[in-house]
Formats: sequence, structure tokens, C-alpha cells
Amino acid sequence: MIEGGTSEGLFALLGAIVGGALTVSGDWIRNWNDRKIRAQYLAIRCIIALDAFVGNCASALTNNPEAPPGTNPDDVFDMPDRFQIPDDVDWTSISHSLSHRILSIPQRDSAAREAVRFILGVADGYAACESRNDDFIKLSLDSAAIAAELRRLYRIRNSEIKGWNPVKILNDLKNARLKDDEKIAEAAE
Repeated sequence: MIEGGTSEGLFALLGAIVGGALTVSGDWIRNWNDRKIRAQYLAIRCIIALDAFVGNCASALTNNPEAPPGTNPDDVFDMPDRFQIPDDVDWTSISHSLSHRILSIPQRDSAAREAVRFILGVADGYAACESRNDDFIKLSLDSAAIAAELRRLYRIRNSEIKGWNPVKILNDLKNARLKDDEKIAEAAE
């Protein structure tokens, strides 16, 4: 009788442990799935915003006008539209480093705009245009890399517009700037 009671108690204890483990694991799986869905939604919203920003940068940077010192850059240059951070997403659903990279874009955007304003206040339009191009080429290519990483991580298809490749335009502008810098360096020697 003692043996039978011990085995029944053991089975009851084992049943309680298994039941608790199943409840906890079920909650964990549901939370993990909810977080995954929130992360995919964030990725989609950010990719759309990043793609728009990269496209705006490519369009704006192909315009290189001359401007006298003291001119408002918004009146002279095609400045890219500001990057709009989606505000209806859960930033905790993705890694901290990726969140930081995305959330820092507006600050980098503002710094690039302020640099153009400052340079245009003390120098000619050519210098301001060079600053705009350098800063926004780097910022937009970084933004394109973030969008590509989000696509890869969350398996989101690239939606290209036939005949329009802003990343290629930006890389061409970057390579042209590098060639110009090499020519200037060679001439200085």
C-alpha cells in the first residue's frame, strides 16, 4: 500500500510539472510569435520609409546648382525630404543595434542639413553642394543598407521600380566623387 501511494504521488507530481511546463512553454511560444509579427510589421514600415528616403536623396543629389554665399539652401538645392520614422511600431521587437541605426537617421539628417546651412553662410554654393552630396550620399547608402538588412532578416521581397535604381545612382555619385578626390590629390602632388 505504501508503494502504491508513493507511485501515485510521484505520477501526480510528474503530471503537475509537465502541465506547468506546457503552460509556460505555450505562453513563451505565443509571446515569441507576437514579437515576431511586431518585428515584421516594423520591418515593413521601416523599409517603406527607408526606400522613400533613399529615392528622395538620389533625386535631390542629381541637382547641383551654384549659389552665392548666404543663400538659404532650401531655396537653391533640392534637399531630400526628411526621413519619417514610423511611430506605430514596437521598437523593442528588433535588436537594439538595429533600432539605434534606424532611430539615429533623423539626427544625422539634421546634422547634414545644418552643415549645408553653415557652409552656405560662409562659403559659396559649390562648397555647400559638395557637403550636401557627401553627407547625403553616405546617409542614404547607410539607409539602403539598413533596408537591405531588414529585408534579409525578415524575408521581405525587394519591390523595385523598373528603370529606377536609386542605390545605383548613389553609388555612381559616390564613385564619381572618389575619382574627383583622386584627381585633386594627384594635381596637388
